Amino acid sequence: MRPSDPWGGPKILTKKRNGAYTWQVIAGSAALGLVVAAGAVLAAGPWDNGQRKAERALAAAGDRTGGAHHGRPTPDGPRPA
Repeated sequence: MRPSDPWGGPKILTKKRNGAYTWQVIAGSAALGLVVAAGAVLAAGPWDNGQRKAERALAAAGDRTGGAHHGRPTPDGPRPA
């Protein structure tokens, strides 16, 4: 029979020798965090001198109208009955 914690769940029994398990968990989580961060940077797209290329192209576009499509009219809807 395994010992339990006060709330009734099973206790996880691991071998600990001078805190070896603790530093392994810390090192593993740090490595996983770096991998996730690198994946997020790569998923964001191509970079050029600290600025995303898509942002640079958007900033260089001269015919911006404030974010809304004001330049072309919308098609006419159905006529009222």
